[in-house]
Amino acid sequence: MYQYTFPSIAIFLGVSVALTGCSFFDAADESVRTVPSIEVPVGPTHPNVLVIMWDTTRADRMSLYGHDRSTTPRLDAFAADAAVFEQAISPGMWTVPAHGSWFTGLPVASHGANAKWIWLDNRFVTLAEHFRANGYDTYAYTSNPYLSENSNILQGFDTIDYAWKAPWAEKAAAATQAKLIEGDKSAELSPSWRPEGHGEGWPKHLTAYKDGGDVTREAFSEWLDERAPKKQWVAYLNFLEAHHPRVPSEEARKRLHDDEMVESGLSTDASLFRTMSYMEGKVTYEPAELDAIKGVYDATISDLDTVTGHILDDLKERGVLEDTIVVIVSDHGEHLGEHGLFDHRWSVYQELLHVPLVIRYPKKMVARREASPVSTQALFPTLCELADVACPPGLIRSLTSMAIEPVYAELIQPTPRLPPIRAAYQDLDNGKWRWRYQVMFDRNYKLIRRSDGNLALYDLRADPTESRDLASSEAARTKGMLQATRDWQEGIRPYNPVERSNSDKPKNALKADDETRKQLEMLGYTRGEDSP
Repeated sequence: MYQYTFPSIAIFLGVSVALTGCSFFDAADESVRTVPSIEVPVGPTHPNVLVIMWDTTRADRMSLYGHDRSTTPRLDAFAADAAVFEQAISPGMWTVPAHGSWFTGLPVASHGANAKWIWLDNRFVTLAEHFRANGYDTYAYTSNPYLSENSNILQGFDTIDYAWKAPWAEKAAAATQAKLIEGDKSAELSPSWRPEGHGEGWPKHLTAYKDGGDVTREAFSEWLDERAPKKQWVAYLNFLEAHHPRVPSEEARKRLHDDEMVESGLSTDASLFRTMSYMEGKVTYEPAELDAIKGVYDATISDLDTVTGHILDDLKERGVLEDTIVVIVSDHGEHLGEHGLFDHRWSVYQELLHVPLVIRYPKKMVARREASPVSTQALFPTLCELADVACPPGLIRSLTSMAIEPVYAELIQPTPRLPPIRAAYQDLDNGKWRWRYQVMFDRNYKLIRRSDGNLALYDLRADPTESRDLASSEAARTKGMLQATRDWQEGIRPYNPVERSNSDKPKNALKADDETRKQLEMLGYTRGEDSP
């Protein structure tokens, strides 16, 4: 017997719903939780589901979203008969909270996975668990070590392949190594990068597995070959090419840039120590150097577009593309010098929250360019609806709806500055890195509420770079959006640590297995402590 615990009526995405946070648990023993099967049988009319995650990809650097460089030609063509969401918003601004929300359909404040609790509790039912309980095979390939058994984010996937572990580690490492260019000085993985008297705390010459896109394709194809051909499946593929340290292929660099820009991208130091020193006002970048850093980032998106096109070609050759719901999405974006920031922490600007979202399933999903804000948190109910799988109660409105609704995002747990930065600059004021945020999107307006009480209002249509704060000049609008944000916060069910079971035990990254720890270090996630 399962009990569903309902909070008060919540307003999220503008829809009144009786359960924004949901909990499935056995009334007799809360430490044991299984997923109830729904009575809808999986049969020939139920499509497959493929979610392609372009980790750390911001929408505005894609030609699909109007970027002047042709970074996504394959996706541009593929999306012609798809739903393209022009203002898709991540509910969180880094991997763990963002994935927690779209795998569970819950806001960040409800599922509780964040920088201090890097774990998705077993009591939350994920998309993978729900589809598996309804007869689907489930598969995941991840290049991101925060999506592993150490965080429980991928609970519900029967088969999980890790880029940094056997049987794919050797191939993934070779694929990443093949992208390195002699003379490249731009990132810690680059053959000619040197700390030059600073940043010695950063590891050098670690084996990296992050740019093995073709290996992901091979692993997915192998899994498809080995499974029962008539059974429906859900697959999740995580690609890390756009994540620091960025080492795009030479082909992608030359496809987008002239020789001068290619050379500038190879010679401009975009290492974590230098970019974070820039954030502290300790070093500067010339405009041409910032352009070069952005150019390297664009080339990684071009690599993602190419491998995604190959995977879609594979599905077409297998004859299953038209029977597969294809989702292309990102968990968050990346600062590239805007607002004096780099990386994907410490802010809720559009560079981090505005992500690509494309859903193609012509049999049921209306092809369109949707300009209104939507949340990637709505992917769970959307996929249930498109696949004719009954949806768990209490999730937000499906993206098949044409309704225009407010959208919310959060930064509920700030992350610490990395130890080498604190060690190098003893005079830093870390106060600004400790702020928490709530964000509301209402059509083209965006309200940012900071934990110190500061409010900022932006008209994204007129001011997409968020440079003109309208909170004072549009006081009535600011007040109304603030009250709506408070109502939403009061309506959602907050995460309660008391409900954790004995099996909810996140692992400190530095105490994880050696392969995972080294992969985290290579990505800049651990420097003497856990840090996302």
